[in-house]
Amino acid sequence: MIHPDDQYYLIFAEDDDDDAVYLMPDEHTAERKFRIQPLLPGRPLVFKNGFPESYASGEKEKLTDIMFEGKNVMVTDRVYQLLIQYETIGADYYPAMYRDISGNLHEGYWYVKFLEALNVCDMKRSTYDDEFNDEETGEPILDTFALDPTKLAAIPEEHRLIFELGGIQNPCFLVHERLKTKLQAMNVTGVVYFLVRDFKEGMQM
Repeated sequence: MIHPDDQYYLIFAEDDDDDAVYLMPDEHTAERKFRIQPLLPGRPLVFKNGFPESYASGEKEKLTDIMFEGKNVMVTDRVYQLLIQYETIGADYYPAMYRDISGNLHEGYWYVKFLEALNVCDMKRSTYDDEFNDEETGEPILDTFALDPTKLAAIPEEHRLIFELGGIQNPCFLVHERLKTKLQAMNVTGVVYFLVRDFKEGMQM
Protein backbone atom coordinates (compact mmCIF):
# COMPACT_ATOMS: atom_id res chain seq x y z
CA MET A 1 0.00 0.00 0.00
CA ILE A 2 1.36 3.41 -1.00
CA HIS A 3 1.84 5.81 1.90
CA PRO A 4 0.02 9.16 1.46
CA ASP A 5 3.35 10.98 1.87
CA ASP A 6 4.17 9.50 -1.53
CA GLN A 7 0.76 10.27 -3.08
CA TYR A 8 0.17 13.91 -2.19
CA TYR A 9 1.83 17.08 -3.44
CA LEU A 10 1.89 20.58 -1.99
CA ILE A 11 1.19 23.17 -4.67
CA PHE A 12 2.65 26.65 -4.95
CA ALA A 13 3.02 29.34 -7.58
CA GLU A 14 5.88 28.93 -10.00
CA ASP A 15 8.42 31.37 -8.63
CA ASP A 16 11.08 30.81 -11.25
CA ASP A 17 9.00 32.81 -13.71
CA ASP A 18 9.70 36.54 -13.52
CA ASP A 19 6.35 37.22 -15.19
CA ALA A 20 4.28 35.30 -12.62
CA VAL A 21 1.21 37.17 -11.41
CA TYR A 22 0.45 37.34 -7.68
CA LEU A 23 -3.13 38.41 -7.12
CA MET A 24 -4.67 40.99 -4.86
CA PRO A 25 -8.36 41.98 -4.75
CA ASP A 26 -9.51 45.26 -6.19
CA GLU A 27 -11.12 47.76 -3.81
CA HIS A 28 -14.66 46.42 -4.29
CA THR A 29 -13.68 42.78 -3.87
CA ALA A 30 -11.62 43.64 -0.80
CA GLU A 31 -14.80 44.87 0.91
CA ARG A 32 -16.41 41.44 0.54
CA LYS A 33 -15.62 38.63 3.01
CA PHE A 34 -14.68 36.42 0.10
CA ARG A 35 -11.92 34.46 1.83
CA ILE A 36 -13.83 33.26 4.89
CA GLN A 37 -17.43 32.59 3.88
CA PRO A 38 -19.48 31.43 0.89
CA LEU A 39 -20.80 34.29 -1.21
CA LEU A 40 -24.31 34.69 -2.54
CA PRO A 41 -24.62 34.73 -6.33
CA GLY A 42 -23.72 38.16 -7.64
CA ARG A 43 -20.99 40.08 -9.37
CA PRO A 44 -17.71 38.21 -9.92
CA LEU A 45 -14.70 38.79 -7.72
CA VAL A 46 -12.13 41.01 -9.42
CA PHE A 47 -8.41 40.67 -8.84
CA LYS A 48 -5.45 42.68 -10.03
CA ASN A 49 -1.69 42.33 -10.11
CA GLY A 50 -0.17 42.68 -6.64
CA PHE A 51 3.12 43.99 -8.04
CA PRO A 52 2.35 46.22 -11.04
CA GLU A 53 5.48 48.28 -10.43
CA SER A 54 7.64 45.30 -11.38
CA TYR A 55 6.56 45.57 -15.02
CA ALA A 56 8.20 47.88 -17.52
CA SER A 57 6.03 50.27 -19.51
CA GLY A 58 4.11 48.34 -22.16
CA GLU A 59 5.08 44.97 -20.71
CA LYS A 60 2.24 42.46 -20.41
CA GLU A 61 1.63 39.96 -17.63
CA LYS A 62 1.82 36.25 -18.25
CA LEU A 63 -1.63 34.90 -17.41
CA THR A 64 -1.62 31.25 -16.34
CA ASP A 65 -4.24 28.58 -15.63
CA ILE A 66 -3.64 28.85 -11.89
CA MET A 67 -2.78 32.13 -10.14
CA PHE A 68 -2.34 32.46 -6.39
CA GLU A 69 -3.94 34.86 -3.92
CA GLY A 70 -2.23 33.81 -0.71
CA LYS A 71 -2.94 30.10 -0.31
CA ASN A 72 -6.14 30.39 -2.36
CA VAL A 73 -6.16 30.28 -6.14
CA MET A 74 -7.91 31.63 -9.19
CA VAL A 75 -8.22 29.08 -12.00
CA THR A 76 -9.31 29.10 -15.61
CA ASP A 77 -12.62 27.57 -16.57
CA ARG A 78 -11.00 24.42 -17.94
CA VAL A 79 -9.38 23.72 -14.56
CA TYR A 80 -12.66 24.50 -12.82
CA GLN A 81 -14.48 22.01 -15.05
CA LEU A 82 -12.04 19.33 -13.92
CA LEU A 83 -12.29 20.18 -10.23
CA ILE A 84 -16.09 20.17 -10.07
CA GLN A 85 -16.15 16.54 -11.23
CA TYR A 86 -15.26 15.63 -7.64
CA GLU A 87 -17.25 16.12 -4.43
CA THR A 88 -14.34 17.73 -2.66
CA ILE A 89 -14.70 18.42 1.05
CA GLY A 90 -14.93 22.13 1.81
CA ALA A 91 -14.31 23.34 -1.75
CA ASP A 92 -15.97 26.63 -2.67
CA TYR A 93 -15.93 28.12 -6.17
CA TYR A 94 -16.95 31.62 -7.22
CA PRO A 95 -16.77 33.44 -10.59
CA ALA A 96 -13.80 35.78 -10.89
CA MET A 97 -12.11 38.12 -13.32
CA TYR A 98 -8.63 39.54 -13.67
CA ARG A 99 -7.88 43.19 -14.43
CA ASP A 100 -4.44 43.50 -16.00
CA ILE A 101 -2.05 46.40 -15.52
CA SER A 102 -3.42 48.04 -18.66
CA GLY A 103 -6.93 48.01 -17.20
CA ASN A 104 -8.31 45.22 -19.40
CA LEU A 105 -10.68 42.70 -17.82
CA HIS A 106 -10.13 38.98 -18.42
CA GLU A 107 -13.13 36.74 -17.79
CA GLY A 108 -13.52 32.97 -17.46
CA TYR A 109 -11.88 32.48 -14.07
CA TRP A 110 -13.02 30.91 -10.80
CA TYR A 111 -11.81 31.69 -7.30
CA VAL A 112 -11.15 28.54 -5.29
CA LYS A 113 -11.04 28.38 -1.51
CA PHE A 114 -11.84 25.82 1.17
CA LEU A 115 -14.44 26.43 3.85
CA GLU A 116 -13.18 23.38 5.73
CA ALA A 117 -9.57 22.31 6.17
CA LEU A 118 -8.57 18.71 6.88
CA ASN A 119 -6.50 18.15 10.00
CA VAL A 120 -4.70 15.05 8.75
CA CYS A 121 -1.08 15.78 9.65
CA ASP A 122 0.91 13.20 11.53
CA MET A 123 2.39 15.55 14.09
CA LYS A 124 4.72 12.89 15.50
CA ARG A 125 6.50 12.56 12.17
CA SER A 126 6.22 16.18 11.04
CA THR A 127 8.94 18.50 12.29
CA TYR A 128 8.51 21.96 13.83
CA ASP A 129 9.84 24.24 16.55
CA ASP A 130 7.49 24.57 19.55
CA GLU A 131 8.83 28.08 20.11
CA PHE A 132 6.79 29.35 17.17
CA ASN A 133 3.49 27.64 18.04
CA ASP A 134 0.46 29.93 18.02
CA GLU A 135 -0.18 31.13 21.56
CA GLU A 136 -3.96 30.68 21.33
CA THR A 137 -4.41 27.60 19.15
CA GLY A 138 -1.08 25.85 19.72
CA GLU A 139 -0.81 25.34 15.97
CA PRO A 140 2.78 24.94 14.76
CA ILE A 141 4.62 26.15 11.69
CA LEU A 142 5.77 22.93 10.05
CA ASP A 143 9.29 22.58 8.68
CA THR A 144 8.55 19.19 7.15
CA PHE A 145 5.19 17.58 6.56
CA ALA A 146 3.87 14.08 7.20
CA LEU A 147 0.34 12.78 6.68
CA ASP A 148 -1.62 10.39 8.87
CA PRO A 149 -2.79 7.37 6.82
CA THR A 150 -5.47 6.45 9.34
CA LYS A 151 -7.11 9.88 9.28
CA LEU A 152 -7.03 9.98 5.48
CA ALA A 153 -8.41 6.44 5.15
CA ALA A 154 -11.53 7.57 7.00
CA ILE A 155 -12.32 9.96 4.11
CA PRO A 156 -13.26 8.58 0.68
CA GLU A 157 -10.45 9.30 -1.76
CA GLU A 158 -12.80 11.00 -4.23
CA HIS A 159 -13.54 13.63 -1.58
CA ARG A 160 -9.89 14.48 -0.93
CA LEU A 161 -8.15 14.62 -4.29
CA ILE A 162 -7.47 18.24 -3.42
CA PHE A 163 -7.86 19.81 0.02
CA GLU A 164 -6.55 22.45 2.39
CA LEU A 165 -4.28 21.11 5.12
CA GLY A 166 -5.47 22.32 8.52
CA GLY A 167 -4.24 22.38 12.09
CA ILE A 168 -1.07 24.29 11.20
CA GLN A 169 -0.05 27.92 10.77
CA ASN A 170 1.26 27.42 7.24
CA PRO A 171 -1.88 26.03 5.56
CA CYS A 172 -1.60 24.99 1.95
CA PHE A 173 -3.38 23.02 -0.73
CA LEU A 174 -2.53 19.36 -1.25
CA VAL A 175 -3.21 17.54 -4.51
CA HIS A 176 -3.41 13.77 -4.91
CA GLU A 177 -1.23 12.21 -7.60
CA ARG A 178 -4.39 11.23 -9.52
CA LEU A 179 -5.41 14.87 -9.91
CA LYS A 180 -1.83 16.02 -10.47
CA THR A 181 -1.54 13.59 -13.39
CA LYS A 182 -4.67 15.05 -14.98
CA LEU A 183 -3.54 18.63 -14.49
CA GLN A 184 -0.18 17.87 -16.06
CA ALA A 185 -1.83 16.04 -18.97
CA MET A 186 -3.79 19.25 -19.59
CA ASN A 187 -0.53 21.25 -19.51
CA VAL A 188 -1.94 23.43 -16.74
CA THR A 189 0.36 26.40 -16.13
CA GLY A 190 1.30 28.52 -13.11
CA VAL A 191 1.82 25.83 -10.50
CA VAL A 192 4.69 23.75 -9.12
CA TYR A 193 4.32 20.50 -7.17
CA PHE A 194 6.34 19.23 -4.19
CA LEU A 195 5.93 15.66 -2.97
CA VAL A 196 5.00 15.70 0.73
CA ARG A 197 7.80 13.29 1.66
CA ASP A 198 10.45 15.46 -0.01
CA PHE A 199 9.20 18.91 0.94
CA LYS A 200 10.88 21.27 3.42
CA GLU A 201 9.46 24.69 4.23
CA GLY A 202 11.23 27.29 2.12
CA MET A 203 11.64 25.11 -0.96
CA GLN A 204 8.76 27.00 -2.59
CA MET A 205 10.57 30.35 -2.34
